[in-house]
Order: sequence, then C-alpha cells, then structure tokens
Amino acid sequence: MIRGMQVRRLGLSVLFAAALSALIAGCRSRVDAPVPMASFEHSAFVTGEAEDVFKVGYGAIAQRFLAPISVEDVAVAGLRGLSDIDPRIAVGLVGDSVEVSLDGHPLGSFGTAKARDVGGWARLTVRIWHLAREHSSLIAAATQEDGYKAIFDRVVGALDANSRYATASAARRNRLRRDGYTGIGATIRIDHDEPVIVEINGRGPAERVGLRVGDVVTRIDGVPLAGLSEQEISERLQENIAGWVKITVRRPGRGLLNFVVKRSYLIAETVHERYEDGILVLVIDHFNQGTAESLQAPLKLLATGPKNRLRGIILDLRDNPGGLLQQAVRSADLFLSGGEILSTQGRHPDSDQLYMATGTDIAHGLPVILLVDGETASAAELLAAVLQDRGRAVVVGSTTYGKGTVQTVIPLPNGGELSFTWSQAVPPSGEILTGHGVTPAVCSAGLFVADPDAMDLLLARAAGGEARGEIRECPAERREGEVDVDLARKLIEQPGLYALFLRRPAPLLPILRPPFP
Repeated sequence: MIRGMQVRRLGLSVLFAAALSALIAGCRSRVDAPVPMASFEHSAFVTGEAEDVFKVGYGAIAQRFLAPISVEDVAVAGLRGLSDIDPRIAVGLVGDSVEVSLDGHPLGSFGTAKARDVGGWARLTVRIWHLAREHSSLIAAATQEDGYKAIFDRVVGALDANSRYATASAARRNRLRRDGYTGIGATIRIDHDEPVIVEINGRGPAERVGLRVGDVVTRIDGVPLAGLSEQEISERLQENIAGWVKITVRRPGRGLLNFVVKRSYLIAETVHERYEDGILVLVIDHFNQGTAESLQAPLKLLATGPKNRLRGIILDLRDNPGGLLQQAVRSADLFLSGGEILSTQGRHPDSDQLYMATGTDIAHGLPVILLVDGETASAAELLAAVLQDRGRAVVVGSTTYGKGTVQTVIPLPNGGELSFTWSQAVPPSGEILTGHGVTPAVCSAGLFVADPDAMDLLLARAAGGEARGEIRECPAERREGEVDVDLARKLIEQPGLYALFLRRPAPLLPILRPPFP
C-alpha cells in the first residue's frame, strides 16, 4: 500500500486558479488534469521497492526464460498492463522512445534504456507508472500490488501459457502447498457465518488431541473469531512461530470444549492409499515436498512383508496437475535400479540437469500400472513417461495434457513470485511431451462403464494392436471412476498380458542430445 501521502494546504486563490485551469483543460480535450504532485509524492516505498521488484523480475526472465527474450520486450509488454487498470492509458514503443498517452492524447515520451540495462528498464517502468498515476484517477487509486499484478500479468502473458505471477498473498499459499507450513493440521471453512473444521489431516496435532470434523471453532487463544475470514483464521493457526495454541470449539451434544495443541511443521498429504486383495492403489493428488516419502512408506511396508502379500501396484495420476519436478524424479527412483530418469535442458546453465536412478527397485519388480488422463500434467505425466520408457510400468487411460516444460520460481522483493518456463524435460526415449503428452499403452478413452465384457474386448483389441506394432490415437479426456482401476487389476492378474504392454526399455546410458535453442 502507498503510505505517507501528503496534501499541502492551498490558499483559496490557488485552489480557484487550479480549478479554473482544470476546467479550461477539460474543455480543450478529454485528458485528465494532472493530480497535484504533492498528492503523489514519490515515496521510498514506491520508487525503492518497485525498482527492485522490476529489476529482479526483468533480469531473471531475460537470463533464464527458455527462449531468448530482450529486457526491452519484457518491460514494454509489462507497461501495457497499465491499460488493464485504466483502458484509456496506452503505452507503446515508437523507434527509440516509449510513448505514453491518455485517450489518444500524448502524456510523455521517454528514451529507451540500453538493450541489456535491466536497472534502466526497471527505473523507466517506475517513471511511466508514476506518470500514469498523475493523470489517471483509476491508476492513482489502485494499490501498489494492483500495479505489480497488472504489469507482471502482461509480462508473463508475453512468455507462454505456463508462466505466472503470484501476488504476495498468493505466493504465500503457493509456498504452503509446495513446502509445508507450521500449524495444527486442521482445515477450517466458514459455514453459515461460523468457522467449522471440515478436515483433519491424518497424523497431525489436531487429530492427536481429539479435534473432530464438524467442530465449530469459537476462539483461538481466548480471542473470538466472529467476523474473521477463513484466511485470517488460517494465518492464526499457521503462524511461523511454533508453540502451543488454545482452541475452543463448540461440539454438538458436548457444549464448549478446550484443546491445547502444539503447532508442528506439516506438509499437506498428497498420497492416499487403499489396499485390497494384494493390490495397493496409491492416488497422488500433486507433487509437493512430502510426496516421494509418502509413496515410499506403504511400499516398504507391503513389499517387504510376507510372501505374496503384495501382487501389484496402481499409481493413480488422473487429474494430477504436477508440482515439484524433483519429487516426481524421486518417485520414479523408487521403482528403478539404475540408469537415466530424465534430463532437463534450457538456456541458463543451471537448467541443464541429468537425473539418474540411485537406489534399488523398492517394489522388487512387481507389476506397476499408471493411470493417467487428459488432466495429468507436468511432473505427473513425466513420471508416467519415465516409467513407461524404462519398461517399468504399463500406462492406462487417455493421452495426458502435454506439458513437458519445467518452471523456475523467482521470489520478488514485494513478497510475490514469478514462475516461468526455463527448461524442457526430456524422458529417456528423447520424445518431447510438450504439445503431445504421454500416449498410454492401454487406451480406455470412451469407456466409462465397468462392463467386464467391454473391458475384456478393449484389452484384447489393444493387445492385438500392440503385437502388430500399430500406432494408435488416444484422445485426451478426463477419466474418473473405477473403469481404469478395474483394467489395471486385470493386467496385474494376467502376467502375460501385462508383459505384452510393457514398452521396450530405453537405453540405460544417458542419451546425448543437442541443446535447445
């Protein structure tokens, strides 16, 4: 927020003169009269922080974005975002000048900075932003964060569909989703103007002390919660400082109850398991810092247990948008005994990585089925591609989303963050997923009823095509329900059929590939 704005006291004659001047100017054109400079004095908060924010953002994109892009193109694209706050404002590059106008009437002309002068373009961005504020009441009324969002939304829009800007509050939520948080392990929603616990995270502090779904939270540390938003309540529970917190709840039939809960570092659960008749089904929502470890725990328990206890594993990646690439790599590593997992390639030297399997197959060669659909994207479809390319799993479902790029996250001085594409992920086969996705070995697209005869016919036809080496099209679609799970069970129960659908493993040695342009 812009703070400390000052308004000078003007004499009556000065006010009259200013009003008359504005009236005359308004009769001549539609351009707003400039707001007195004293009202929008350049504070250290605006000029200092804003220049730092744009310098960090512009510089990171120019150095790291997958395709070459100039600082000039980044800055000019961003400045056009001012028109998203006030459509009358227009910013354009004309020769060696950046021209600014309001309703078609010139406001100012600025010489461009040098091509690689990140600081120069950052300062120019702030100067033009101030000029727009002085002539547009809409931009003047917008918060500083509104300005950042308008400018950076245009910046990432000029990059690709997978790049994003997150405001300070959104960036905080992103970090909680990726990295975890300090809290009690309970999710609270406002229901009929009351904060109600709607979810208790398994094995968290809230579960251990006896809090339940349906409890109405009335106080935190003795302070009433009436009138607070869900975010404000969550922030009170998810403070960064670990310690004890007193929770007062109203429970039907029990009245008011007090619980003392110790905050802990928590990572949202992304893996949900069920075990039935020797088959372990692991549903992965997305990939955060705890995903690979959550996969490892049940696999270790069952795979090392009594003989024949575990017959096969189903990894359900349907509707999984991805997440942390390193966690997808670690998840693949659980099922591989050596060789290449995948590589990443980009313009920046740090984006070039080669990931190799480091351990042993935790599942000891047991059948693995991966369920995917048109919503399986990014890290999730890379996991599917790796295990399919390496001949370690059979993929069932529909063609995946087709996002094989990797994003880097750049924290900004205002607390926000930029997420933009900086490398391309390459699975062992060398096939790029971007725009194509992963084609499953068993395509179930169009089959939505768990009819045993229909599923047997589908598998028979797929097996015949596989034996003849036919290339099949498999349209991407959203897959839900038990049809694909039942197909996976049939494959596990028929080892010969499962072996037929396993793709020929890719070479174990790293493949030398030309760098991306």
